[in-house]
Amino acid sequence: MLERLLEQRWPITAVLSDPSYTGKNERSLDLTTAQWNMAEDISNVLKPMVTLTELLSEEDNASLSVTITMLANFKRRHLAIAEDNSPTTKSLKAKLVEEIDHRWQTNDRLFESSLYVQAAVVDPRFKLLPFLDDGKRDEAYICVSQLADRLNAAQRPEQGQAAGERNTTSSDEEGEPVPKKGKTDKQRDIEMLLCGKDEEKEDQGADSKDEMNDYLQDRSKVDSGPLAWWGKNEDRCGS
Repeated sequence: MLERLLEQRWPITAVLSDPSYTGKNERSLDLTTAQWNMAEDISNVLKPMVTLTELLSEEDNASLSVTITMLANFKRRHLAIAEDNSPTTKSLKAKLVEEIDHRWQTNDRLFESSLYVQAAVVDPRFKLLPFLDDGKRDEAYICVSQLADRLNAAQRPEQGQAAGERNTTSSDEEGEPVPKKGKTDKQRDIEMLLCGKDEEKEDQGADSKDEMNDYLQDRSKVDSGPLAWWGKNEDRCGS
């Protein structure tokens, strides 16, 4: 609305200053120069938010991983206060940063373990987490590795139960070991997300750390969304 108003500034001013169209008592409806400048400052600060909203609405970007990354870039690149900014611009930028931090809890002590940051870790486009400092970045990686450990541990009882059922139904005369059950869809999803082998070892924490390091060092190009990337690279990353 402000952008449209600014586009029509001079026609509006011309009409309001023309006595044949506007009475003396109505000429006060025109904005002062300071008010026009304020409207322009507000429009310039808010305009990129339209682009941000459009990007977040795109199919490839409709995910948790994109939200925090884009907001962080928006704060760092657009809402950073410059010395030559007007008082209106400085005030509005500061207020927007405050509201973003409050809404998304970016200053919360548990922010690095939030669902948004976890989603960014497993998104190959944003896995380096440039919006976090080194300490919080490491905490985010550890959090995802620990989550993988818990998911892997949850699968072991199911695998043991399935193996026991196969043993009871096998022939008593057959002494050969029962072959391992094929991986479930959930197990394949875990491997796909962590880009590593599903090796049943005692030290699962070390495995997850190695898998995370391999994933972070990968520099494969991401031409589309994260799901498409993982679909193409699942076999290579899991080898």
